[in-house]
Amino acid sequence: MLRSENLTVEIFIDEDDDGITYAETLMFATRIRRLLARGYARVEPRSSDSPRISNERIAAVALLDLVRTLYRDDLADREDDAGCTPTGRNEEQT
Repeated sequence: MLRSENLTVEIFIDEDDDGITYAETLMFATRIRRLLARGYARVEPRSSDSPRISNERIAAVALLDLVRTLYRDDLADREDDAGCTPTGRNEEQT
């Protein structure tokens, strides 16, 4: 039997008066409405004439933090890696 799960990721981006940009990512399990993980990013400009960081870039940094959090939590939940590589493919299938 196949298993299906719908996960939702929301990204919130904000910039304060000093030009510091923040992003937060939240991952929810849609069916059970439970927060699964959070990711963060904070980018401070080097100087007042530094170019503004794009929303896409700050979102990417926050998503990377989310992925690292999920991966670290998953490894902590397991006693062993069950023969899986970080790509999620089982060694027997390669």
